[in-house]
Amino acid sequence: PQFYSKETLKNWIKSVNGILLTALVKDNFAGFSITAYNPDSRDGYIHFIAIRDEYRRIGIGSKLLIYTLNELEKLGCNHVYGLVQIGNESTKKFMRNHGFEIGEAFNYVQRVLP
Repeated sequence: PQFYSKETLKNWIKSVNGILLTALVKDNFAGFSITAYNPDSRDGYIHFIAIRDEYRRIGIGSKLLIYTLNELEKLGCNHVYGLVQIGNESTKKFMRNHGFEIGEAFNYVQRVLP
């Protein structure tokens, strides 16, 4: 609920252009990933890959990312990107280890519309 409403997530699951995955370890929720695909530009945008602290560094994030990339390929995606906070070196290393390039730093701008 921090970023997306329950209704938004339900719709994301139903969407042919949304990839929402959860990870379970022995029936315990371990993490999730949320990715969107834009068929017009053939871009995939990774919104989140989040793993609970007690399940980090055992390959769950890698499995979620690899599965996500495979699903994006099936949809016809040819470019994947996401945002990583400037000081988040562990996530940058994780993404580099999976073939991502770290781009230049930008300022995030936003505006909420009515």
